[in-house]
Amino acid sequence: MKKSLDTYFYSENIKNNLIRFTPDEINHIINVWRVENGDEIFVTDGKGKLFTAIVKVFKRNELVAEIIKEEDVDNSPGCAITLCIGLTSSGRLESAVDICTQLGVEKLCFFQADRVNEKWSDKRIDTLLNRSRRIAISAIKQCKTTILPDIQFIGGLDYILRIFKDYDHLFYADFDGIPGFYGMDINPRGSYMLIVGPPGDFSSRERELMDELKIIPVTLGNRRLRTESASIVIVSKLLTTLKYI
Repeated sequence: MKKSLDTYFYSENIKNNLIRFTPDEINHIINVWRVENGDEIFVTDGKGKLFTAIVKVFKRNELVAEIIKEEDVDNSPGCAITLCIGLTSSGRLESAVDICTQLGVEKLCFFQADRVNEKWSDKRIDTLLNRSRRIAISAIKQCKTTILPDIQFIGGLDYILRIFKDYDHLFYADFDGIPGFYGMDINPRGSYMLIVGPPGDFSSRERELMDELKIIPVTLGNRRLRTESASIVIVSKLLTTLKYI
């Protein structure tokens, strides 16, 4: 009996009105959601498209669905948020990636701060990016959104700040910063860069650089937060101020 499932699946392989899936996604579809031949499923490409499709080929190593409806669906916040996070233990960063994806962050940028407390090789950074992308894909499927955040490693904070002119508003998390976003002249439809330092905090050099560019420090409360917690809180505070949550 044909059934319709209350979840999204993900695929980049969409051609000629057919959708094909990676082995990991096939395993998820078959073994977790128990999809069968003829079932109706919802698939996103992570770029704002939502496809309604019917499973036509159903095998252990192959699953093909035929598109019967295509829609442009974007339930992201009306503002564009880029979240820059100082590198810390990769396991700890997973919760920030997951929740900030659910909150609608458009871009996630990891950077290596002056006071990074661990060595990050190119291989380790690649592992972090790949793992973060898998977590983000899982998050958009679970919360039923169609926008997959762009996840990058962009060297040091200096490089990130070269593009500051691309944003309407820039803030960084600071224990002694101003108390939140309320009362500021900020645009609900604007673009935002939010910067969160590593466990060792920003160096004096990095602070001076941000102050020179008039990036505004914002406090997240009277307790010091871990990097991953601060990342979630600063995004949540902004979205609450803008009345998106």
